Amino acid sequence: MPIDDPISTLQALDDSDERQRSPVFRRAEQFLTIVRLFALPNLNGIDAALVCLSQRRQENLQQFVNVIATEMKYRGGQIELLISESNEHRRFIADEMPGLVLDGMRRAEEVRAKERIRRLGRILVHAAQVGPRDGADHAEEMMRVAVDLTERDLAVLRAMQSAHPLRITGPAQERYMRLNAAAIFERIEWRKLGFSEQELESTCCKLQSFGLVGRLDAGVKPYGPLDGQRSAYELLRKGWDFVEYIRSAAESEESAAHQNADNEADAPSV
Repeated sequence: MPIDDPISTLQALDDSDERQRSPVFRRAEQFLTIVRLFALPNLNGIDAALVCLSQRRQENLQQFVNVIATEMKYRGGQIELLISESNEHRRFIADEMPGLVLDGMRRAEEVRAKERIRRLGRILVHAAQVGPRDGADHAEEMMRVAVDLTERDLAVLRAMQSAHPLRITGPAQERYMRLNAAAIFERIEWRKLGFSEQELESTCCKLQSFGLVGRLDAGVKPYGPLDGQRSAYELLRKGWDFVEYIRSAAESEESAAHQNADNEADAPSV
């Protein structure tokens, strides 16, 4: 390499730094041994592996940017208004959002499923909208959960949220009595949603480990749409929040439009 070529020198240094940071480079020998066992094409060398990894990360980050851009088409005006009207909200955006964005980018680079990238982008935009009301730690926790849940996990969570509208949205935000909460859980037609008893129990245990749902007392094992007796669960506030954080702006607008239409239909005629 010519010594008077600073651009090539810097590029070589940057490439070297990237190789040192890459988990593929640090585990190069073992990585190549394993991928050869799987007979994976186009990965016969560490450079090819680095290219593959870099390409995936770039695609993930582009998806992340696209999701945020789409969400901001719906929420950007409201966020700007909140910033202009509240010094506290403005400080949140200036002080906390840069760190949250970097955290979201780091997580987006590493995930495999595109839907989890979309969740991360939506969480960031929702965090910018609610601002200091929930705080940066809460948004960071939402992102941590977002990369670990599957779509089947979310199907259970969303079904439970649909069955709990009054408890969570009420001004007192009080919990239902234990037997009432069990009855609400039992009203959900889990078998029609494609859940066996074992899958439902396993999924609810997983959601409980993240603090999204709570298992009711062991003595509460009501009969319901599924055969036999089983435990019942209730949606916790954190679980409700998570569903709202990952809801797309388009879905929120559609839901609000339907609610307004229902209210107008129920209003007495003059």
